[in-house]
Amino acid sequence: MDGYLVPLLLLAIAVVAMLAGRYVAKSLRMPESGWKASLLVAVIGIAAMILYYGWPPKQGIDLKGGVILIYEIDKALTQQNAAEKADGDTSGDLTVDMPGLIQGLSRRINPGGLQEIVVRPNGPHQVEIIIPDVVSKEVDRIKELITTGGFLKFQLVANRRDHSHIWSLADEPEQVGQYEVRDASGQVVGQWAKLSLNERAKEGESPYRVDPFDSKSRVVRGRKEVLMVVDPNLSLQGSDLRTVRKGYQDLSPAVFFDMEVAGAAKMGALTEANLPDVTANHYSLLGIVMDGELISAPRINSTITSSGVIEGQFSDEEVDMLVNVLRAGRLPAVLKQEPVSQSEISPLLGNDTIREGKIAIAVSIVVVMVFMVIYYMYAGVVSCLALILNLGLILALMIFVGAAFSLPGMAALVLTVGMAVDASVLIYERIREEQTNGAAVRMAIRNGFDRATRTIVDANLTTLITAIVLYAIGTEQLKAFAVALILGILMTMFSAIFFSRFIFDVSEKVTRMKKVNMMNWFAQTDWDLFKKRHVCIGFSALLILISLIAVGVRNRRIFDIDFLGGTSVQMLLKEPMSIADVRTRVERLREDGIAQDVSVTQIKSEQRNERIYRIDTSLPNMSVSDATQEQIGSAIERVQQAIMDEFRSPNGELMLQTHRLNYTPPKSLTGASSSATSATTGATDTSDLPTVDAEINAGDATTNDAAAEPAADATPARTDG
Repeated sequence: MDGYLVPLLLLAIAVVAMLAGRYVAKSLRMPESGWKASLLVAVIGIAAMILYYGWPPKQGIDLKGGVILIYEIDKALTQQNAAEKADGDTSGDLTVDMPGLIQGLSRRINPGGLQEIVVRPNGPHQVEIIIPDVVSKEVDRIKELITTGGFLKFQLVANRRDHSHIWSLADEPEQVGQYEVRDASGQVVGQWAKLSLNERAKEGESPYRVDPFDSKSRVVRGRKEVLMVVDPNLSLQGSDLRTVRKGYQDLSPAVFFDMEVAGAAKMGALTEANLPDVTANHYSLLGIVMDGELISAPRINSTITSSGVIEGQFSDEEVDMLVNVLRAGRLPAVLKQEPVSQSEISPLLGNDTIREGKIAIAVSIVVVMVFMVIYYMYAGVVSCLALILNLGLILALMIFVGAAFSLPGMAALVLTVGMAVDASVLIYERIREEQTNGAAVRMAIRNGFDRATRTIVDANLTTLITAIVLYAIGTEQLKAFAVALILGILMTMFSAIFFSRFIFDVSEKVTRMKKVNMMNWFAQTDWDLFKKRHVCIGFSALLILISLIAVGVRNRRIFDIDFLGGTSVQMLLKEPMSIADVRTRVERLREDGIAQDVSVTQIKSEQRNERIYRIDTSLPNMSVSDATQEQIGSAIERVQQAIMDEFRSPNGELMLQTHRLNYTPPKSLTGASSSATSATTGATDTSDLPTVDAEINAGDATTNDAAAEPAADATPARTDG
């Protein structure tokens, strides 16, 4: 949509809304309802505009597919950052806080939890990110967020007058080419920082965002670097920031920040010690370094304490990215700049499942609406209009906030339909009672809505609290359900109470209706359930007991692959095979008890069409915390052997050209990966597959088989197993 069109449309909607309110207030002689008409017209107009220009809504990975990115941890940079954080060298093996890395990435790329982006470990040193229904530009933006470590530092740019000793040390033969500059005692006193590239620079302009004057520089692999001062006593990092926000400095986008108390004290000491010498026209530069790149170097003109600005010829998108990164915090590990693999996948659910789900939802809505019209007559028509408005507003809001629309979200819509109809039934039955007691139609409508409103609000409020809790602690799928449910609850109260009341008031005024007609199939409603409370309590207790026993009997089988972990087998077939045939074969793993859940992903390739597949399985009968390496190894061996057995021709020839197996440990119920258990699979007959070498190290089973990698242009499609 063109930028100038939005304000024009909003202005037109505002004018129409005011005219509608004026008409209702004067022509219909309903002054108390004029503002209601204006509000309804404005809400419906804005929602219609969003639906028209934003349709179709963004869909989740289960309905539309998306992109799978697999990144590997950059061990060298992670070790280097760990050493800088500890103000010295670190020794020993690299240990990565994988749960912290997963949480940090999730906060960056999906801060509101609305986009249903899945971030999960893929072995001990890789991360898998599943992004639903996005364009290539959005994927590039997410890639930049993923690969930015978020290690922010404030350092002085080493100048000739104040830091000549560091310049001299940097020129010593043994320090040439080193990242750090050390003094005679081995203390780090300087570091080299790359100049950040300005991708928007025009021809003839400097390719860098900032190129400090009076600085010592060098060129490494065609990239200019400048020398920065390291002072452990005045070390300022991103963790010293309290708040970060986007703003504008001299009409250009910039990052504004406020410091924590301790950080403000260090910033004050650093800047006060480097105030300008005006007589000598000497100024110090405060470098702002992000992940080893100098992105800004403002001149220190006065003492800075509590707040500051980061500016450096940034675009709006770059400032948004910086703000997201700084708000999410520094990652415990740095990922390599390029993903190990990138694949586009089709919906995780099979086409039949999606079609059946949509049909079930549509049929349920139509049946409910038909019943309301038959039973409540005109009032049922009003409730149907309110329901249509309700669904339209929910979809508009989901488009507006960028929420992904998934199958759990569709289930929340069905639940919303039920709550909306329930609200209408409460109101109409109250109106029926008022009319039975002899109230006039206007009084019956007013009392019916007033008395039912409190019950409706109370009932929806308890559900709203539950939905908020689900959003706060749930997984991506639960958040998708919770977002749709929260919006559904709010829009239900708006449409059922506000919209329906307005329609009834206008109808009564215009048509002079004498009665709200409706059918009465349940004339006898004075059932004394309290007398039978003991029977009801006993029945409820029995149902609860049966439910608890069922959960105990099923035990861990109630969880899917997300909680149970398991194996991921990527295979290349010798000859093409349809995904339906593959799905039929791997389904036997579940039937035979070898795997608890199975899903199949087809990775399409022009050169290898219908030959590359990924099979994900969860391992049965394995405790999250008590699994031994023998159990893990034995379970993985059974999965591998079963897959090889299933993919044999009638004459016994193996259909697999090669395959690769990865093992991911299960999650605890808090969402963090459980500790990996080292194991080694037993001997497996792989004579037909000499390239396969299934090996488990620290919870990860992977082969050293380069041939198993799919083609770079692979485009996967996934369906239920």
